[in-house]
Amino acid sequence: MTPLASITNAYADLITGVFFIIVGILLRYAWPGGVHKKVARGELSEEEGRDRLRRLHPKTGYVSILMGICLTLMSLFQMGLFHGFEQVLGALMIAFSIGVIAFVVWQKRKASRSNEV
Repeated sequence: MTPLASITNAYADLITGVFFIIVGILLRYAWPGGVHKKVARGELSEEEGRDRLRRLHPKTGYVSILMGICLTLMSLFQMGLFHGFEQVLGALMIAFSIGVIAFVVWQKRKASRSNEV
């Protein structure tokens, strides 16, 4: 691979990581506020607002933020910024994977409990 191509790929990876972080922040903080404002203005009923928030839960923003951080760290490791700390990246990826699985299981249990009541 040519040096220019590797630099371009490294910056593209960094931009992708930042994109996931920004999307996560928007999902976590801007999305619920926008839905609540529409409900307050009367554009949506409370049930429609709850349905929208249930379809795309704001806590998925945390997952996107974590993924963006992990992608950014991976690209920085590949660029050689943290040379010698590869085990830290592996531990972060394992923690991220376990967190995603726990989040999905938690959401499924929460949904099944709300359906029972």
